Amino acid sequence: MVLLFSLIPSVFSLPENVIYGSSLFEKLPLIEAGNTTEFRIKLFYKSGPYTIEDLKPIIDIYPLSLAQYLTIKTESTGKYLQPITTVIIKGNITASPDIPAGKVSLVYYFSAKDVLGNSYRSPWRDSSPPIDIKNEHTLAPPQELLEKARQTIEPAQIVVNYDDPPLKQFRAGIPSEEIKCKEGLDLVIKVSSGSPACVKPQSKQKLLERGWAV
Repeated sequence: MVLLFSLIPSVFSLPENVIYGSSLFEKLPLIEAGNTTEFRIKLFYKSGPYTIEDLKPIIDIYPLSLAQYLTIKTESTGKYLQPITTVIIKGNITASPDIPAGKVSLVYYFSAKDVLGNSYRSPWRDSSPPIDIKNEHTLAPPQELLEKARQTIEPAQIVVNYDDPPLKQFRAGIPSEEIKCKEGLDLVIKVSSGSPACVKPQSKQKLLERGWAV
């Protein structure tokens, strides 16, 4: 009887509430001051509960300083989804008239519920490539002026923490191709989202062969 009782917790233990898959932006928004534009995210639901519903992306805006100028609305799937399913999720983004010109990235994960109402989320996050923000009243300085200004700054004044993870460097405004990896790791760029990652040399070769990264 004691042995049987000891087995009961493992039999009825709850599964980890995660869903697995992959995603990418099928259509990027064209962000213009005062306008609303559509975007689409394609999700491949690979594994998780046999049936999920109310699937939707949870989107963060980077840099955070631009979040106050942007309003994002997304549609949930609403219908039941089963593993090995691809679905398109639509949304729109509205930019306020006073948004400054520049670039923004959208970083997101997914949430969903099963038929019993239990909440699930994706363990991975994806990111859009940097998206241009257009506003003729707050035009960003031309590239040549930025470069000239950069050359006049003392090197000691430019502080970049290359010990940070690649995604954190990316969110800080460092271009993907200029991300620095720790010793022994190589930089790759994820094809689907343009986000950087640091991997071992042997892993890099496999990712390149599979078309996952460049």
